[in-house]
Amino acid sequence: MDDNQPNTPIILTIGINDPSGCAGVQADIETMGALGCHPAPVLAGMSAEHTRDKSKLWPCPQQWMIEQTQAVLEEMPVSAIKLGHLGATENIEAIAKLLEHYAHIPIIIDPEIIEGSTQQPIESHMIQATEELLMPMAKICCVNKDEARFFAQGSDTIDACAQNLMACEADYVLISDTQYNEKHYFNTLYTNFRKIESFKWPRLNQRFAGAGSTLSAAIAALIAQGLPMQSAVHQAQQFTFECLKQHYRFSQHHALPNRYHWARDTFAYNAIKKTH
Repeated sequence: MDDNQPNTPIILTIGINDPSGCAGVQADIETMGALGCHPAPVLAGMSAEHTRDKSKLWPCPQQWMIEQTQAVLEEMPVSAIKLGHLGATENIEAIAKLLEHYAHIPIIIDPEIIEGSTQQPIESHMIQATEELLMPMAKICCVNKDEARFFAQGSDTIDACAQNLMACEADYVLISDTQYNEKHYFNTLYTNFRKIESFKWPRLNQRFAGAGSTLSAAIAALIAQGLPMQSAVHQAQQFTFECLKQHYRFSQHHALPNRYHWARDTFAYNAIKKTH
């Protein structure tokens, strides 16, 4: 390794391609790059979606995904692994088996189990595989309140949902807010079967696509840089809130997080504006 190169954390991120740029590996690439990390993206599938809905998902063949992952892990000193939507049960099973050999690398999972505006979960066998194979490997599992309820069917409170998720053996569980009729976002962090911190953020008067992906990718980036979990979770929320506050809107549908909002203050960004 060149001693003159900066010590940039490398993050292996595995997920689907979102052509709208809202979520999936596109969100990971932007967020991790914005926070000073080098993303190494692996495609587990491709989708047809826009800012409001996902109409189709094509999982990558299992062997394609595994060979992409091995190419990264065999060459690069990966500091963290982020797992999003893996496309198919077979992909979950294959990646879980492979990552058994890399137990020293912290894993952040954002399972993205709800598909599109129908608010329906992915197939039950994929949910089961996520619970049984991925969550026990996870340093933190990031889900929103709707996903938490699907994972913990029958639980009558969000705290009860968290208890069910912690029973799947993830070290930490972060449940983020999805309500649109309140004045604040309330996110909650759990570990060791107890609530350890609640976070309150002013609610913005927009509906967003990609907020959860931005949050989980930011947590992965900050963990890769060595921050302790509670600091990483808090700073990731600060970053995500600012991305939402300075959002983009390219259509009449949902707004997109502006993950490079800080670039507005740079000389390069101002120089570009002057040419138009």
